[in-house]
Amino acid sequence: MCIREYKRKIDSAKRRLNNIQNKQRETVKLASMSDKTDEKINDLHLAVGKMKQQQEELHRKLKVEQEKKEKLEVWWKFSPV
Repeated sequence: MCIREYKRKIDSAKRRLNNIQNKQRETVKLASMSDKTDEKINDLHLAVGKMKQQQEELHRKLKVEQEKKEKLEVWWKFSPV
């Protein structure tokens, strides 16, 4: 094997190695994006759960206030003026 062939094979191997390293970096980026997406999904699920709890609490408070209003309206209706 002459020196030219040897250098050509080394250059070819370097190019293949470079391509493999680039693919590996892209794979790592994609995996990182997937992890971040999963984190965002979990955060959104937690936020939705919290919003549902707040909505239920507000509905309970609204019901209490409506009952108070109805009682006051009945009281005013029958109270002597």
